[in-house]
This record gives sequence, C-alpha cells and structure tokens, in this order.
Amino acid sequence: MKKTSYPSPTYRRCDAHSDAPPHGCSTPRPIFHRPFHQSRPRFYPHPVRLHRPPEPYFKVELRFSLRPPSRDEVEALINECEHKPQSFTFYPGDDVAAALSYRNWEEACDAAAWFWESLLLEKHGYTPALDSNVAVTGDLDGRLRVLFTRHVQRVMEGREVKRWVEESERLSKEIARVSTLLRNGLHIDLSSHYIEQKKGLNVEKNQVERRLKEFESAMDCILKYLAEGDDEEDGGSVNVFKFDGCFDWNRIHCLIRRECRRLEDGLPIYTYRTDILREIHYQQVYLSVAISIIL
Repeated sequence: MKKTSYPSPTYRRCDAHSDAPPHGCSTPRPIFHRPFHQSRPRFYPHPVRLHRPPEPYFKVELRFSLRPPSRDEVEALINECEHKPQSFTFYPGDDVAAALSYRNWEEACDAAAWFWESLLLEKHGYTPALDSNVAVTGDLDGRLRVLFTRHVQRVMEGREVKRWVEESERLSKEIARVSTLLRNGLHIDLSSHYIEQKKGLNVEKNQVERRLKEFESAMDCILKYLAEGDDEEDGGSVNVFKFDGCFDWNRIHCLIRRECRRLEDGLPIYTYRTDILREIHYQQVYLSVAISIIL
C-alpha cells in the first residue's frame, strides 16, 4: 500500500521589522484603541444651521418707574389699544412691564404712537419704547413731534396756567382799589398802611407774571426744538434747556411734567431761573474772552 504524503506546513518568519502583522493576525490596532461599542458618535451640523440669521422681531416695550406693574392693568390697557399685538409677555419684576410683539414695523409704530398719546393724556403711567433687530424705514419721530407739539400747546392753555392768569388779574384789581383809596386823602397812618399794602401787591403780582413768563419760556424752548430739531441760541437769548442730536421722548416728557409741577408749586427761585442762567452764560463769555486775551 502506497503511503500518502502531505505537504509539510510552512512557517513565515515574523521579525520585529516586518510590515506584516505578528502571528498572521489582521491589521494591528492603534495605540489608543477604543472598541466600537465604547466610541462616541460625532455629529456635524449642517453649515446652513450655523449661519442662520435671527428671526426679525418688532416690539413695543411698556416701561414703568413709579410702582410695580399689575397684570390686570397691563391687559386692560392693551385691550384699549387700537392696534392689538400678535402676542405679549408680562414681566412682573423687571423695569419693562410688558413687551408687545407685532407683525411688522408699521403696526409697531402705530401702537407706540397710541401709547404715547394716551400717556400724554395721563391715561396710564407706562413709557413706550420701540425696538427691532432689523433696519426699518418708518419715521416715528415725525409723528411724535406733531403729537408732542399739540400736547405742549394744550399745556400752555391748561388749567394751571389759567389759574395763575386769574391770580394776576385779581392782584391787578386789588392794586387798582388800593390806589383809588390813596387818592381820597386818608389819615397819614391809614395812608401809610395802604401804601405798604400796595407795594406788597405789586411784588406779588410781579412774581406771578415772572412765573408765567418763565413757564412760557420753557415751553417755547421745547416747541422750538420740536419744530427745528436743534437748540441753537439766537443772539443774546439763553435757552432754558439743552438738547442733543436725537429726540429723547422720555426726557422731553419729563421736562414738560417738571415745568408744570414747578408752575404749580410757585417757588420764588423758579421766577429767577432765566436770569441766573443768563448771568452764568455772560460770565462764561467774559471768562473765555479774558483767557483768549491772556494767551
């Protein structure tokens, strides 16, 4: 019987410098190898998502300063507004009482103008502010200039001004009555009494007239700024207020309210404000001229 021979197995030598993996195994593992079930998948967001522009928004903020807002009060005010927002957010513990969102800039401008008009009529105490994250072309300042001009004119013919005008007329009649008594040849003691009374009435009447004139000067300064958009001084006149560049409607509103309050209080220093400002202005001019001469 013939003997079957099998080829003897061949062994490949694996030395340290050979390119083949040791022991005939698969590709060698890297030094920092992690099994597949332990690997963390990496997500690469789409490039468009990284550069997506923000959604445009148009909103009116109702700001307050005197007392915390009430949600019921804010909702009632929004319901009265002729231009309803698409949505609104109430902030009970922030400087902004509520933020009203609108579809476009025109609707937001209409709402802001309405809230300003109702604020000037003292229907609420929230200051409106317009905000957007996109470029807009609506001119809210032009509408508010007309609105504030009418308000100032209405204030100049208001109840407080009429009260002081009537007081001036009353003092004039009293002065005329005392002057008539002095012409009747009274006793020297009684005549001296009426003379002193007439002097006091004249001083009081002069204070009332100066107070009215000071209030009128302040309102004229605001009207001039609303009409021309600047506060340049004409000749030797001194402006009561100084305004810069853009219209700060909140500041203008505060100035109007402050002047009305000062007219109502009737403090003596208020009647001399323009004189004090004029004196300060002239002193600065003299000082500037003196420094220029010295230098």
